[in-house]
Amino acid sequence: MFTRSTPSLWAVAGAPLALALLAGCGGNDDGGSTVVTPKSHGELVTTGNGGYSPALSYRDMAYAMKQGYAEMQRYPQDFDGVIAGAPGNNRVRLNIEFMHRVMSNRNPGDNSTLIMTPAKAALITSAAIAACDALDGVTDGVMEDPRACTSAQFNVDALLCQAGDAPTCLTAEQVAVARTTYAGPKNLRTGAQLYPGLVVGSESGWPAYWGTTEPVRADFWRLWTYDNPQWNWWTFDFDRDVVFADAKVGYTVDQNNADLSAFKARSGKAIVYQGWQDPVVNPVDTIAYYDKVKTGQGAPAEIDSFFRLFLVPDMGHCAGGAGATNFGNQSAPSPLVDVQHDVLTALDRWVEQGTAPDSIVASRVVSGSTVRTRPLCAYPKKAVYRGTGSTDDAANFSCQ
Repeated sequence: MFTRSTPSLWAVAGAPLALALLAGCGGNDDGGSTVVTPKSHGELVTTGNGGYSPALSYRDMAYAMKQGYAEMQRYPQDFDGVIAGAPGNNRVRLNIEFMHRVMSNRNPGDNSTLIMTPAKAALITSAAIAACDALDGVTDGVMEDPRACTSAQFNVDALLCQAGDAPTCLTAEQVAVARTTYAGPKNLRTGAQLYPGLVVGSESGWPAYWGTTEPVRADFWRLWTYDNPQWNWWTFDFDRDVVFADAKVGYTVDQNNADLSAFKARSGKAIVYQGWQDPVVNPVDTIAYYDKVKTGQGAPAEIDSFFRLFLVPDMGHCAGGAGATNFGNQSAPSPLVDVQHDVLTALDRWVEQGTAPDSIVASRVVSGSTVRTRPLCAYPKKAVYRGTGSTDDAANFSCQ
């Protein structure tokens, strides 16, 4: 059986049959290079994050979102079960989006001055939610699927200031920043999309990756890609530098192989979760990988037999948000640790008993009390309100 030693540290305790890798959110650009190799049953595994209770008997564990994908793709025999949150497996392209986001919000050569401020980014999120909240049939401050919030419902152009600037509107330059960020990075020579643009509703999280005087993860390019501490990020080219990075570090950091047939053949099971409002790992890219795996399997039933994706409305990067985002992930321990409410327990049952999770009930916990529950449905299904009863009760929703 799988157990957890702290809310954010995962392990496998006492199970003679099952090994599980629980690749939580976070981590750096180290690809699969720091995946912990399996240890013998009963050996205590520790990392730089600290040790774990010797009262627990560990099989193995590992950290960082993309490592779960690295294991399934490169070392499929290592683990019976994998949980990966916000996998971020498309690592070179992810860093391209960070660079694109920084360059989109600055004038060329100006390292420090932001065109759009964090307050204006939050203004966009508030306007988007106000416009699109009710599209899922429930007015609760949460969008079930931001892809439904199209320009027909919300257009950032409508926030344009009529004159000058004000806290309640955007300047023309700020509107342009938003539109460019939604569009995402493209190869300027070919027009090819390099990474999806960020989804509507994620804007309040954009500032976390605007950087201060240089891009977040600048060292990915400066040190890893170019081995040049003096590399000038303003020289970045969305054609030349992409090709170079793919060749130089792509194999090390990317985990994009959608052929999981070996992991499936050894009866491996994977649960992937992803926040819809994640401003770091784009949920559209996580869905794209799922779709590639599904295509390779040939039929929806085949991918359902070993790989389940759960999208979490209003959840940011791995946790947080105004909705029900606590299900034993990194938010905090699940209020109820059972197969319906806890992702680790759900994986445990799937691996050991063969019962796959069609849904996981997430909770919103405020001051220690659960104030809302909502089912997270195995993709592509969504939670739909039945039309009666409290919208804060998961029992009044179905997965459709």
